[in-house]
Amino acid sequence: AVVSTQSTGGEVRSMYGQLAAICFVAWNSTVLSHIFVEKASRCYANMTYVLWTISHNLTIILGILAVEILANALSSRTVDLTATETSRVYVVGGCKTCVERSRTASCACLIPAVQQNELLYFLLGNILTGLVNFIYEPHNHSFRPEHAMAILAVYLATINATVTIIFVRKIRLKFW
Repeated sequence: AVVSTQSTGGEVRSMYGQLAAICFVAWNSTVLSHIFVEKASRCYANMTYVLWTISHNLTIILGILAVEILANALSSRTVDLTATETSRVYVVGGCKTCVERSRTASCACLIPAVQQNELLYFLLGNILTGLVNFIYEPHNHSFRPEHAMAILAVYLATINATVTIIFVRKIRLKFW
């Protein structure tokens, strides 16, 4: 998990700052590589494309962490850590299904759902990528950005909904 099940707010904010700094450096490296080396090409999988992929994924992780921090800040409860100290604890994956906590804790189950069925998530992503490449030619440059974003949204919603539903129903799929 990105954040342990009981991290303090300071630890989470520190991790977020470090991740934001790494993301900033990755995006700057991508831009410099694009300008001085060559343009990104998925077909050739060149260095600029690899840097872009790393930057893009770090940005997504940063966004997910921001949503978790916001969700936990809105729903965090005061937990008695010791007899004398009371502090806010960020409960990631804190719903009953995730780590079988009390009913008052809330969370989004996507991260534990993906962790439980990582191979299914990967295989489903590959199948849907192949399906999209089969239906829409990858080298078609006349494709509108709105259509691409709609396809990505449906693609991610399908994968995430599938693993979340399987997780909530307590089904664990193993392919090995």
